[in-house]
Amino acid sequence: MIISGRSVIKTMEECEPHKDILVKPNLWRKMGTLCKMTAVAARLALKEAGIEDRDIPRDRTAVILATTHGPTESKLLFIQDAYKYGLHLASPFVFPNTVMNMPAGMVSIETGARGTNCMFVMDSGHLKAVTDYSAQLIREKMAELVICGSAHEPKGLTEIIDDVNCGVEIIIMESRSRASARGRK
Repeated sequence: MIISGRSVIKTMEECEPHKDILVKPNLWRKMGTLCKMTAVAARLALKEAGIEDRDIPRDRTAVILATTHGPTESKLLFIQDAYKYGLHLASPFVFPNTVMNMPAGMVSIETGARGTNCMFVMDSGHLKAVTDYSAQLIREKMAELVICGSAHEPKGLTEIIDDVNCGVEIIIMESRSRASARGRK
């Protein structure tokens, strides 16, 4: 198993200049902050790994992510709308981004990954748990390529509640034989 690509995005300001890297730019306006950062970080990590869109084995690509609080900004926006206008008038466009596994889902939609898709919600040890599970998927031949990492919003409840490292870190993992076949070392 090797790590063939990596990307870290700490703020939305770091994310904005790269939004044109997305294959499905029409999704941008529908995504919450954490989804945008995660989708862009995944694309940048794939680019660093030298993996073109046509090289992604769609049915054998897994997306495995972890978070502590999930999309806090979207949750706060939805709750504020519901409180201010009533639940029946809260924005239906914000609601989908309140779902904890939405960042992993958006990465799958953006990359076309149709393998295992999982978003761990955990207190600590995110990257170790995610990379261990990703390595297991590759070892057991349940995936050829894994887009994995951790995703935390850069603002919102995360800063208030604890010292979680804010931002998104994505790692691309693949078997050594797959990487060698692509000319990677």
